[in-house]
Amino acid sequence: QVADVLTLGQLMLHLAIVRVGYHANTDMPDEAICRRILTTRIPFLPMARCEVADSPHFGPGAGKGVFATRDIGEGELVTLYPADALLLWEDETHD
Repeated sequence: QVADVLTLGQLMLHLAIVRVGYHANTDMPDEAICRRILTTRIPFLPMARCEVADSPHFGPGAGKGVFATRDIGEGELVTLYPADALLLWEDETHD
């Protein structure tokens, strides 16, 4: 069972650190770095707020859906689908 303790602030900090690491170790432009982050799975995120399961609403064979595993609060991060990243920038320069 995955713990469900990840906050948006913790995620933003993790992504900022990864981004700085790319800038320090590659000559990739910022846009390419952001695309790389957005398409890379981040392993071991302490987040278990939804799950993929068979749809209980439309009967057998109706397909799968994404369902909350608990009540979700207003403004709360639910999932990082389709990628395991979320970038929030303070201004147009992405600082």
